[in-house]
Amino acid sequence: REAGNQLDEVFFYTSWRWFRALCLFLMWLLNWLYSYVPNYGWCIIWMTIILRVVTQPFVQFGMKSNARFMQVQKKLKPELDEIVKKYKDNPQKRNEETFKLYKKHNANPLGMMKGCFWMFLQMPIFFALFKLLNGSIELRGAAFLWIQDLSQADHMFALPAWVPFIQYFNLLPILMTATQFLTTMLT
Repeated sequence: REAGNQLDEVFFYTSWRWFRALCLFLMWLLNWLYSYVPNYGWCIIWMTIILRVVTQPFVQFGMKSNARFMQVQKKLKPELDEIVKKYKDNPQKRNEETFKLYKKHNANPLGMMKGCFWMFLQMPIFFALFKLLNGSIELRGAAFLWIQDLSQADHMFALPAWVPFIQYFNLLPILMTATQFLTTMLT
């Protein structure tokens, strides 16, 4: 804006219109949060929390749908095993009998896909967040905790010995792995 050539209009120009709009909205949200919390690292954390809260109903609905499907599968498992055992040499007949079983119990064989659909709805939001954080000029030179520049990788220090594919010690991927593991255990 200061250059006077509407340079802000070229952000995410190569993306689809709806995706560009989503990226620009997330950029607006990041800048709005920055007006209250003058540190981009904390703004990213708060924005991620806000996005997780907004998408939580989709995740919850998908998990409930998957749980219902798993209950149906658990109930039908003995009969499915019997069909597999009976028609192990005839896959066409096995599939036919399996679909008859699903129809008899009014179960949808693609029931798990319905649960995944709700989880896939949130994917564009997180792809837009990644694209925003990858290309946002505001993050250049912004420091957060031990990270000197949020637009660069978070190298804490160079490793003294050569390790294949690893040149630097990066704490954030280790923290992310630990929190994902903890989340998986809690779920």
